[in-house]
Amino acid sequence: MSAHDALMAASLWMTAWMAPPAPQVLSAPEFPERVSPSFADETVVQHVRLAIGGKRLRVRFSNAYGDRPIAIEGVTIALRNGAGHYARPMHMTFAGNDRMVMPAHGQVLSDAVDLATIPLQEMRISLYLPGPTGPCTCHSRGEDPTQVFKGRSARPGAVPDRRVQQRVFLSGIDVAGSTAKRLVVAFGDSITDGVGSTIAANRRWPDLFAERVLDAGVNIGIVNAGIAGNYLTRTGEYPSFGEAGLARFKRDALEVPGATDTVILLGINDIGGEPDVGERLIAGYRQLIADAHARRIRVFLGTIPPFRGSTFFTEAGEQSRLRVNAWIRADNPADGIIDFDRALRDPANPGRVDPRFHSGDWLHPNDDGYRVMARAIDPAIFAKPR
Repeated sequence: MSAHDALMAASLWMTAWMAPPAPQVLSAPEFPERVSPSFADETVVQHVRLAIGGKRLRVRFSNAYGDRPIAIEGVTIALRNGAGHYARPMHMTFAGNDRMVMPAHGQVLSDAVDLATIPLQEMRISLYLPGPTGPCTCHSRGEDPTQVFKGRSARPGAVPDRRVQQRVFLSGIDVAGSTAKRLVVAFGDSITDGVGSTIAANRRWPDLFAERVLDAGVNIGIVNAGIAGNYLTRTGEYPSFGEAGLARFKRDALEVPGATDTVILLGINDIGGEPDVGERLIAGYRQLIADAHARRIRVFLGTIPPFRGSTFFTEAGEQSRLRVNAWIRADNPADGIIDFDRALRDPANPGRVDPRFHSGDWLHPNDDGYRVMARAIDPAIFAKPR
C-alpha cells in the first residue's frame, strides 16, 4: 500500500456493525415482546460483533422515530479478548461531553476514539438513560438480548433487572483505518435478521459469511441491514417491521459509510401478505438496482427461499415466488445472483425448505440453514472489478 493509499484508508470511515431502527410499537396484545420498551434511570448494556476492524472507532445512536429529545449519558465501550474477558471500559464523548441529547427524529454520532479492533471483534456498549424516554427508537429483533439495570451502573457479571429483545437507540458502529477492500450490506427481512438462529451466538447468515471470508483470507466485510417482518413494496402490519424496503434502501444500504456492494434478499413477506405481487416485486428490484448503480454500488440478488408449510403459504404465492426467482436467475440487471432457494430447498420437494435446515416453522432457517446460506455465496464475486 502506498503512503497515499494508507492515508486515505486511515481517514475513510466504514460501518463495522449496524442495526437499522424502525418505528415504535405502542400496543401488541398478541405479541407483547414487540412493544417498544421505555427507560427511566436505567443503564442499558448491548453486545455486538464487528464485521471489520480498524484503528479508530465511533458510535451512532438514532432517535429517528422519537417524538421527544433523548438524553444519553455515560456511554462506554469495552472490547472482549480471546479469553472471553472484557477490557476496562473506555468512555465515549459527544463534542467533548459525557452527556448528549438526541433531538426528536434525529441521530447523534460520538466523537472518534483511537482504538484498535480486529474483524469479528466482540464488544460491549453501555449507556445510561436518565429518562423517561418514552417508547424507544429501536431495532426490533437483536437476536442477542439487551440487558437493563436500574440506576447508573452495570457491574460485570451482575444479573440484569430485565432484558428486552430490541437494540436500544444504538444504530451503528464505524471504524477508520480498516484494511477491508469492500463492504457488503446484507439488505433483507427476518431471514437476514437471523430469526430462528441460536440467540446470542452470531449465527445469522451474514455472521457466518463473515467468518467464512475471514477463514478464506478474503479482505471484505459484511454488515446486517435486515429488519424482521420487512416488506419490499409496502409497510408491514406492525411498525417494527420497518418502512418498506423501497423507502429505507437509501438510508440502510446506499448511505451506509463505506458500502460498495449489497446483497438483497427481500420479498417473502410481500408474497405472504398479498400472493399476486410478483410483478411489483420485480419492479421494486429494478428500482433498487438502478438506485444502487447510480451510486456505483453493486447489487447481488438473492432468490427467495421456499415457504411451503409456513402459516402464510398459498399456491398463488408460490407461483409469484417461482416467477420472481425465474426472473432473478435469467433476466435481472443486477451484478450477480445468490441462489438461496437452491441452497435451502428440499431436493425431494423443492417447494419447501429441507427439513434439516428450518427452525420449526418451514420458513426461517436454523443454524445449519443459515450456514448453508453462507456457503452458497462465493466470496470471490465481491473481489471482481465492476
